[in-house]
Amino acid sequence: MYGHVYHNLRARFPANKGWEIYSQDNWSHGSIPDFVVDRNYRGCLERVIVEVKAGDHVALSDIRQINRYATKLAGGNCIIVGKILAIPSGTSVLNVPDDIEIMRLRTFVWK
Repeated sequence: MYGHVYHNLRARFPANKGWEIYSQDNWSHGSIPDFVVDRNYRGCLERVIVEVKAGDHVALSDIRQINRYATKLAGGNCIIVGKILAIPSGTSVLNVPDDIEIMRLRTFVWK
């Protein structure tokens, strides 16, 4: 599942535009979301927080978790420009607020 998320992220955030993608395996900071996408742009660090969830619904704890990561990884010259939840197709998103984008993974379906 993580490989598919990485592929989707790379298509959306290309390296030739300055975007770097870090997974838990190559992220050396204290807070460890599933993926962090960032780039330096006009003297500012733009960052996107990405969490991968596999379940029949997005829980409130999932929302709190991604918001906690966004709070911890912002500040100084760094701004959070996006929060993404990657989920299987068929997952209920009733609890997801508008400031969190949904990435549906069509390869994986929750039935």
